[in-house]
Amino acid sequence: MRITRRTFVVGAGAGALAVLLASCRGADPAPSPSPTASATPSPTPSPTESPAVPEPSAFVRSRWSTDPFALGARSAVLAGGVSGARATLAEPIDDRLFFAGEAYDEDAPGTVAGALQSGYDAAQAVSGAGSVGERFAVIGAGAAGAAAGQRLAAWGFDVTVIEARDRPGGRIASEPGDEWGVTPQLGPWILGAGDASLSAQLPAYDVEVVGLAGDDLLGSLRESAAQAADGATLAETVDQALPAFAALTGADPQTVSAQSLPAWPVAPYEAVTGDLTALAGQLLDGVDVTYSTSVTAIFADDRGVSLRFASGESLSFDRVVVTLPVGVLQKGSVEFDPPLSDDRQSALDALDAGAIEYAWLRYDEPIWDDGATFRQSPEGPIRLWVDLREATGEPILVGVAGADDAREFAAMSDDDARAAALASLAAVA
Repeated sequence: MRITRRTFVVGAGAGALAVLLASCRGADPAPSPSPTASATPSPTPSPTESPAVPEPSAFVRSRWSTDPFALGARSAVLAGGVSGARATLAEPIDDRLFFAGEAYDEDAPGTVAGALQSGYDAAQAVSGAGSVGERFAVIGAGAAGAAAGQRLAAWGFDVTVIEARDRPGGRIASEPGDEWGVTPQLGPWILGAGDASLSAQLPAYDVEVVGLAGDDLLGSLRESAAQAADGATLAETVDQALPAFAALTGADPQTVSAQSLPAWPVAPYEAVTGDLTALAGQLLDGVDVTYSTSVTAIFADDRGVSLRFASGESLSFDRVVVTLPVGVLQKGSVEFDPPLSDDRQSALDALDAGAIEYAWLRYDEPIWDDGATFRQSPEGPIRLWVDLREATGEPILVGVAGADDAREFAAMSDDDARAAALASLAAVA
């Protein structure tokens, strides 16, 4: 069900406002600023030399690092971070606020499967704390929010999912375009052996997946890192941190903990080439969802939870599932009252929001003919290239930038990003 922000607020009625901000504190706080639709990055100079590769017939890129509703791609534990940070962040607050998302799942952090499972886990916790007749809200319609909303609605609870974007999926984003032959993915799309269960489910959502040939990009990196001393970074543990590590995980080898490495796809690889947003969209089929509504403040006490929106309006609920990304929480884009505890804040500070950006290039004719699927580039910001021709029959190249390279790429204009992609591509042509 699709509901506009205005319909959502007006249709809730006066009864839904029983717990207002004033009931959570003595007086209304000053309104928090609403997230802007897009960031204004500092200008980045274009490469001065023309790349020795042809111009693509189509180009599309991601900008998660500057997206105000994402501010990163997937979380990683920093070296020296507090033990059990993810478990601490996943703990409910007074059985009123519950948390879900890739950052809160200890078994598969940083993955779509982990986000889905954390959403199901949060729904189980909310249902155990609440009762039929209470009003629940889920902040975010990404994988975790869609899973939580679907499960709570299926169990007969009164639940509303609130999404800042005008679409479901969160950091899952598929770009439409008939000229591509496949569906470009601007969010997660490379699956590995550990994603077999998720891959097997996707056809049920009409999401196409194809196999990718190629050796394991990171080999025995995890085994090497397992011997690391406490607090060591990955770069201190291995002689050479491959560029593919940052591209596949979004984490910086110079700062990420060698003992708590983020998950990454392990061969055999697969690529999602269908509309992956259908996963979240179909989970939310029949669930009350309001789009284009960003939450700027969360006030909780023993009577319930009040959410303030960018419009300045507020609504109350009995219990709320929060699926805000780590980067958004770290920036303080959403106010919490009472503030997050010191333990929870320390756990949040122990994580890096991570950064992964993609550049999809389509050509009329293949520019390579050796059949190699993966190439690593010595020139940034794009360090890894994936050739989809063998897997899809389409002359498509996908560039992947990670960590600081990804942040640099996201801050570029579209013209500069295109030029930077071609310069990186030329280095491996």
